[in-house]
Amino acid sequence: MGSKHHDESSLSGYRQAPDQDKRAKIQELIRTLSPDRAPHLIQYLVDPDENIRAEAFYGLSLIPSAEVASQLIPLLSQHDLQIKNLVIELLSRYGKEAVRGLAAYLSHPDKQLRKLSLDLLGKIGDSAQWEQIVPLLADSEPMVAVAAAEALGHLRAAEAVPALIRYFDIYPEMPPVAIIALGRCRSLEAERFLVEVIHRRNNILTMLVLDVLESSHHPETAQSLLQTLPLIPERFHPRLMKTVCCILKNMKKPAETYLDFESYEKLVFQLLQTDRIETFQAVFHCLSDSFLLAHFPELLKLLKKPNAEISLILLSRLKTINIERLLEYIQANVEEISVDSQRALMHLLDECDPACIQQLLKILSGSKEPTIRTMVAQTAAVYSDHSAFESILLRLTNDPEPSVKKAAYLALCEHPHQALLPVFIQGLQTLDFAICDACIHALSILQPDIIQEEVQKLMADGQVERLNLILTILSRYPQCAPQKHAVDLFNHPDATIRKAAIYAFSNVDDFHIQKLIEQKQKDSEPDVRLHAFYVLAQGPPERALAAITQALKDENYEVQLAAIEATRFFHFNELVPYLYPLLESSDRRVQVKAVQALIHLLGELGKDEVERHLAEMGEEPNTILSIAMQENEEDILTNETV
Repeated sequence: MGSKHHDESSLSGYRQAPDQDKRAKIQELIRTLSPDRAPHLIQYLVDPDENIRAEAFYGLSLIPSAEVASQLIPLLSQHDLQIKNLVIELLSRYGKEAVRGLAAYLSHPDKQLRKLSLDLLGKIGDSAQWEQIVPLLADSEPMVAVAAAEALGHLRAAEAVPALIRYFDIYPEMPPVAIIALGRCRSLEAERFLVEVIHRRNNILTMLVLDVLESSHHPETAQSLLQTLPLIPERFHPRLMKTVCCILKNMKKPAETYLDFESYEKLVFQLLQTDRIETFQAVFHCLSDSFLLAHFPELLKLLKKPNAEISLILLSRLKTINIERLLEYIQANVEEISVDSQRALMHLLDECDPACIQQLLKILSGSKEPTIRTMVAQTAAVYSDHSAFESILLRLTNDPEPSVKKAAYLALCEHPHQALLPVFIQGLQTLDFAICDACIHALSILQPDIIQEEVQKLMADGQVERLNLILTILSRYPQCAPQKHAVDLFNHPDATIRKAAIYAFSNVDDFHIQKLIEQKQKDSEPDVRLHAFYVLAQGPPERALAAITQALKDENYEVQLAAIEATRFFHFNELVPYLYPLLESSDRRVQVKAVQALIHLLGELGKDEVERHLAEMGEEPNTILSIAMQENEEDILTNETV
């Protein structure tokens, strides 16, 4: 093929060359890149070192030309698979620049080179090469003939159809590849022949033909297939009908012009029963509105199948044909309709008018599936200012499923009005935080006094758990805080209620209420005292100072620690005398935190005073100071990270 071509024997000497300067030489070749540098780069492409080959590949990929391609093609005979793959990739990238050289190798005595040349010509896709490829359909080597058929398929060469038909049976391996090639040619002549192949009663070839013909656009092919229906085994009938429907769908014309679907009703419904979405779409798309209307009951039964995507396609179409009949069927069969179909109905609501939405929601509110009923409540929330939708939500407030009940209450609370007062009062009877919170929000708008009455009832009945829940929520609704019951709540025998009362009144701006909270700093329960401190410490500075002072004197370590921590946010030097006694605490945490607080208030100059005080107590000052300072540094680092 010429002196520029490099086979393995001519490169064997090069493979012995030293490796040290190869990379530098390749880089120099790339810097001064041109086609005449190709022979040198090709030498490096066959180097034993994978990295060297990769760099040579990169350089060669930058100089696509017919001349370089002709030098690369002989390397397709390489035994090293990695090198061969690099050459194939380069020639593929060269595209049409490699076509002439590859075409020249179609007559090469090496069958592997002929096959690889055909593969690349097919991949490159220059349809003008079909004439040079056709003779190889009769090649003496089956692998080459099959590769020629495959290449012609990739070229979509309609001119090659007669030759593909002529050599269809030349080798046992040829028919499957020729079928695919003929299908890609998209010619009526090719498709007529493929239909004839079905008559051979070869199951594998029949299935392959039906797959290939799905992309046809010729009505004649669809009609020819239908004529073969009586001639093939019955098990192939649904598959053939699917192919016919795919062809009619591809034509983008009314399918009923070419096919009377009533004559094939059984096959049609057999295909519609499928769970394969592409099969369902192909068939369903072809059916006319008149056919769907005539078979409405049978179609509606498909809603029982558990396939959300198919249900959505089906419902979207049926809704436009006869919404009244659709709703009637759903209402009569809601328990039998699959959950996926019910969910599909929910997704259709955006396309419906309010009257239709209301009817659908009313029907689906009776679903056995809690997730559907929850979706109904959430959807009805958008329309809850309409009485028709409100009635649906009212029914769902008594649902046995907590998630459904919660969704219904939350929806009703979006648009509160006086007629719903009994519902909101009923909501206060639950132990669900979200429901209770929503109902308190609604009542705070409509009639806050009702909340106070409910609190009084709960106190009288001794219902501690519900009373605690309501009081906890009331911290966000100070206008609803039951002030006339404040004293009783703060003195309630149950500590959880006293603690909840502190939070319920925490945002009430009233002198007497604040005094009641202050008194809780002397409660018998440490947890109550602690929560009273938390609330008071967030008030004005003078109130916070008094709260911290009281808490520092508390006998409980947790209360003391909370008070010490609070000193970090203030510079109340008045607290120093109350901190020194805590250095004598039996709780090491209190000691350490007290040291930190004193240094915070007194500064570094106060460290000596703290050290002296610790020494007088008989403590080892350096130990406690060291722990305190280390914790301070860790706190600073943590705060900076946050």
